[in-house]
Amino acid sequence: MKSIRVNLKSLLFQGNLFWVAFTLGALNRLALFLVSRRTTDDYIEPIQRWIETGNFPNALDCLECFQPPLFFSIIKSLTSVFNLSTRVELLITIQVVNLIIGISVLFVMLLIIQKFKFNSLLGFSLMLFASLNPELISVNVLGTNDNLGILLGLGISYFLINLNARKTNIYVLCIFIILGVATKGNHLVFLGISSLFILASIIKHNSYKSIKKIAPLFLLWFISLFAGGFVKKYNQYGDAFAIPREKQPLPSIFEKTSFNGRPGVESFASAFGTFHFKSLIEEPFNHYESVDYPTHRTSMFTQFYGQFSNYFFERHPNSWTPANEFPNQIARINYFVHLPLVLIFLFGLFLLIKESIISHSLESTKHLIILLSFVSFVIVFSSMYRDFTYMKLHYTFPALYSLIYTFSKGLSTVRYKNIVSGILLVVSLLYIIDSYLLVEVLYNLNS
Repeated sequence: MKSIRVNLKSLLFQGNLFWVAFTLGALNRLALFLVSRRTTDDYIEPIQRWIETGNFPNALDCLECFQPPLFFSIIKSLTSVFNLSTRVELLITIQVVNLIIGISVLFVMLLIIQKFKFNSLLGFSLMLFASLNPELISVNVLGTNDNLGILLGLGISYFLINLNARKTNIYVLCIFIILGVATKGNHLVFLGISSLFILASIIKHNSYKSIKKIAPLFLLWFISLFAGGFVKKYNQYGDAFAIPREKQPLPSIFEKTSFNGRPGVESFASAFGTFHFKSLIEEPFNHYESVDYPTHRTSMFTQFYGQFSNYFFERHPNSWTPANEFPNQIARINYFVHLPLVLIFLFGLFLLIKESIISHSLESTKHLIILLSFVSFVIVFSSMYRDFTYMKLHYTFPALYSLIYTFSKGLSTVRYKNIVSGILLVVSLLYIIDSYLLVEVLYNLNS
C-alpha cells in the first residue's frame, strides 16, 4: 500500500508524460463508447429476464445466463434507480459502467508501469502502448462482464503478490477473490492459486496453529462458489460448470479430429503448438465460415496475436468490419512491428522461470504461476468446446498485472532501449490509426 501511495503522490503533483498517455487512452475509450452500440454477446437478456421475473435466471435459460451474477446485479440496480428497461437503455448503461471501469483499469496500469522506474521516453512509450491496446480497449467499451473481472484481477494480483502474515492483507485478498468469482468464472483460477499461497503463508508463520488457521479457507471456497452461482448450478444440473454450450470430444494430441463446430482446436499440437504468421499476413482477419477459413484460426497463439494487434481482426460484432482494404494493410504492418515485442515478452517469461528456479524469487514465482494458470485456463476451456471463438486473449486479462510485469521484466534487460521506445511509439501510432478507422466505420454506420 505504501508504494501505491508514493506513486499516487508522484502522479498527482508532477504532471508528467504518463498523464498524456492516460488522457489519450481515456479519450480513445470515450470515442469508441460514443459510436459503438453493439456487443459481442447478449448480456442484456439475463438482465431483462431478471427484471421481468424478479429472479436471477437459471444457467441454461439463455446463452449468457450461466455467467456469475455480480455484474448483472450492478446493472440491474442502476436500471431500478433510473427506471430503465429497453435494450438500448440497458446496453448504454452497461457501456457507461464499463467505460468507468475501463478508465480505472487504465489508471492502475499507469501505477504498475511507473513502479518499474524506466526512463521518461521508455516509460511514456510503454504506457502509451498499453493504454491504446486494441484488445483491452475493445473489452473496455463493449457490453460484457470481462471488464470488471480485469479490474478485480488487478486487485487480487496486487494483494497476492504482496501477501504476508498480516490478517488485513489476507482478508482484503479474500474479499477481492469472492467478488472476482462472483463476476467471472475464470476467477476460479485465482481462488485456487490464492488458496495455495495463503495456506503456505499460514503454515510458514503459524505452524503450531496451522490447523485452526486453515479452516477459514474452506469458508472462502464455499462463499466464492455460492456467490458465483456454482453451488446453484450443481444443485440444478449436477454440474457446477454447466453452460448452454455443447461440449465436444477432447482433441487428440497430434491427430486432427472433427467435431460439431467451426475449427477450432483440431488437435492439441496444432492448436497450442503452432504460430501461423504467414496465414496472418495473407488474411489478417477471422472468417466465421466452417469451410475456406484461414489456417491461423486453428492456432491459439496466432489468434492471441491477431486479437492483441488490431480492432478489425475478429470482426465481431459484425459492425466492426472495415469499409475497405486499408485497415488490412495497417494490420499487416502491425503484425511485423509486433514481432520484436513478442520476443521481449518471451525473454521476460524466460527470466521469470530462471528467477523462480535459480534465485527462488517468490515475486517472480507468483507472477509466473498466475500467468501460466490463466493461459492453461484458455487451453482447457477451448479444448472442451473446440470452436475457434473460445480462443480468447482477454480470458487471460485478469492476469494483466503479471502480463505487464513479464513484459517489463524483459524490457528492463534490453540494451538499446531507445530503439524499443521507437518501436512502441510506432505501434501506438498504428493503434491510433486503427482506432480512427473503426470510429469512422461505426460513425458512418450510425449515420
